[in-house]
Amino acid sequence: MATKNKELQEPDEFLESLQRAQRYILENIKFVSMIAGGILAGVLIILLVLYQIKTNRIREAAALDTAVSAFHEGRLDDALKALDGFSGKGDLAAARAEMYSGNIFYDQGKYDEALKHYQAALKIARGKKIEVVQDLALQGIAYTELALGHSDKAEAAFGDLGDAFKDFSLLERGRIYADQGEVEKAKKTLDDLIRNYADSPWVAAAEELKGQLVQ
Repeated sequence: MATKNKELQEPDEFLESLQRAQRYILENIKFVSMIAGGILAGVLIILLVLYQIKTNRIREAAALDTAVSAFHEGRLDDALKALDGFSGKGDLAAARAEMYSGNIFYDQGKYDEALKHYQAALKIARGKKIEVVQDLALQGIAYTELALGHSDKAEAAFGDLGDAFKDFSLLERGRIYADQGEVEKAKKTLDDLIRNYADSPWVAAAEELKGQLVQ
């Protein structure tokens, strides 16, 4: 009996090895399950966020379309109210809203207000690297500065236009120089357009203006 009791009291190494292996497997299954559950939860959260973003974009697009329709229908107060809802958002829709707001105030002769919105659109466009909106905002700024009598600032804005509008930039700067009486500078600028952008739709206007300067 003593021997038997001793055998019962001494640990069975093989059994303990099996038990350790079992515990290891169970612990790792639990760990893997936790990871898998975390991944699944993360995926669900991402999908929910993406859905919310998509929903918001659809709502924003609809709101912007409503504002644009009001603008074209002449309901300017309604348009401005709708466009104001995009203020501070810093995305493409906000940049477009700022552009439309600038156009409304420009048409109303409220040039200081128009300039603020064009500058806001330019800031967003540069931050998001949206070149088309950036160029349109610069044009809005240039024409507004001209309306305010700031020819130098208008020239600078036209000069900042991207490659897609370089020919147009040369034409408008040529006009500014011509209006300021800087005939030679105007002719040189117009020649640059005619010579380097032969296929441009603005060549005819440049040639006409240059002809008027030569006379």
